[in-house]
Amino acid sequence: ANSYEKEGGMQLGYTLTEVNGPIESGTVQFEAISGPGESFEVNLEGDDLISGPLESITNQGDITDALVDGTEYNIVFTMVDFAGNTGTNTVENVTYDTTAPYASLSFSQPYASGDMLVTVTATFSEGMADNELDIIPEILLYFGEYDEEEEEYNSSIQSAMSATEDSTVWIHNFSVPGDSTDMENDGMVHAEFDINSTMDFAGNLLVSHPGAEEGESVVYSDTLIVDNLVP
Repeated sequence: ANSYEKEGGMQLGYTLTEVNGPIESGTVQFEAISGPGESFEVNLEGDDLISGPLESITNQGDITDALVDGTEYNIVFTMVDFAGNTGTNTVENVTYDTTAPYASLSFSQPYASGDMLVTVTATFSEGMADNELDIIPEILLYFGEYDEEEEEYNSSIQSAMSATEDSTVWIHNFSVPGDSTDMENDGMVHAEFDINSTMDFAGNLLVSHPGAEEGESVVYSDTLIVDNLVP
């Protein structure tokens, strides 16, 4: 299975098992299999060669310097003992990801009135963590005018979104609060995400869309207007 690591997460540790004591030499190769980065290799030195658990290696700084954001690696450990025996272990499909995701939103219809069912679709800049990781993007929808004094909208909905086959696309079906005679929720629906539960597979938290307007954290591909005014 694929795994993802964010900045600071590629701290290399391992357990070396050699019944006859230290090994003679060892290397760790980061084999780039996709993305912009290149393959590189670091040597194991000093205490790295002693049998037992190790939380970090001597040349960790060289690893950190050589990693490239958006690159998927196979990490290959090669060990040689003093008898000349060679052992290898590989950790496959590890993606180094330091880029924070952002989102754009669209709605299934441009207008709605109270109690109508609407679908909001979030398209993220990259795949988002899902319920397999016990983390699901949560959206907050705001209705009505913003009260500057109370610092809140007239009403709001917060709910976990539902995954689709595309990990960058998530949906949520909701009913517009109120009824068709309640005009307090009229106006454009605004949205944001709970950044504590909205992150990519590496754990990078959601940030504001670079193209978002002032006061917004997302870009609206299209908007939803609640209109309960009877013509």
